[in-house]
Amino acid sequence: MKNIFLALFAILFATHAEDVNQIQWTDLVPKIEYDDPFLKLTDDQKSDLGMLLRLRKLIEAGKTDSEESLKEEKELTKRLTEEGIKIDFLFSKVDEIRAKRIKGSKASNTALDNTEIEMAGFVLPLKFKNKKVVEFLLVPWIGACIHTPPPPPNQIVHVTSEAFAISKPFDHFKIRGQLKLVKITKELFLKDGTGDVNSSYQIQNAQVRKLLEDFD
Repeated sequence: MKNIFLALFAILFATHAEDVNQIQWTDLVPKIEYDDPFLKLTDDQKSDLGMLLRLRKLIEAGKTDSEESLKEEKELTKRLTEEGIKIDFLFSKVDEIRAKRIKGSKASNTALDNTEIEMAGFVLPLKFKNKKVVEFLLVPWIGACIHTPPPPPNQIVHVTSEAFAISKPFDHFKIRGQLKLVKITKELFLKDGTGDVNSSYQIQNAQVRKLLEDFD
């Protein structure tokens, strides 16, 4: 009877483990399909196009009329045209593509809503209980929100959890729990004061382990 019980337990555990979706930070960003003509350019072409746009704006605004600037504008135009780049078309798409990229960077992946996930990240404590962390932001890199600007909302997960010890800010942990699409703003104490940090995801009552430790 004991062996049967252990076998059933093993089956249930295995099934539960398979139900947990191992995700990366890139999975939190939805794949929004749109035609981005700038992706077809080489790095040099992007650099030339950016410089040309800057020069044309300065010239049109009357902020430069030097021979050097005018010569460089003509050379860039000639080089890009010879490479088959449709300059005016791309310039007309700059604002549209920028807006789509910004929208994509802030969008949430609805396919992950209410799914059991496991992921790794760095812990930024928000609330303690008996000197142990019970609420925090999970972020993708060390120093996010503190030493660097906050990541976009879809790269921050707000987490409440069992109390756990942390030795230093931004310890590397992995968490497991039900991921939900919840927009939350938290006030964070920064080196130069406080600031609001926005998150698009939340996990409540998460299990938390050091990165190299396994869940039971």
